[in-house]
Amino acid sequence: MQEVYMDFDLNRTGESLDFVNILFDEIIDNSDKATMISVLDQTKTLIQSLGSEISVLQLNQFEDNKIVPEYKYSSWTNPVQTTSLVNLLNLFIDLLNGTYQHIFGNVTFMGYQNFSNPNEKVI
Repeated sequence: MQEVYMDFDLNRTGESLDFVNILFDEIIDNSDKATMISVLDQTKTLIQSLGSEISVLQLNQFEDNKIVPEYKYSSWTNPVQTTSLVNLLNLFIDLLNGTYQHIFGNVTFMGYQNFSNPNEKVI
């Protein structure tokens, strides 16, 4: 669980490039799985408390707080729908529970999809 926390924290602080690599393979027992699902459920509640979207201003402020300038996203131009974030966390929970039914292609948020990619799932 400490390694998973470090993965998330490196992304939050901007010490990792603008993607998150979560190795659920490192969650090896039911206690760790239950802890991770509890964290994801709490995160969903926090995200939902933000309203329907995270504004461009809020996203850019998040980037400004990152430690490594090279890993800052240059400038957000679209807000992020909080339902997309919640859906992503639900996907993580399904993966942890072994109930995810889809074949992986790309997963992207509403408003950020590439319409030419048939393997892309918009959440």
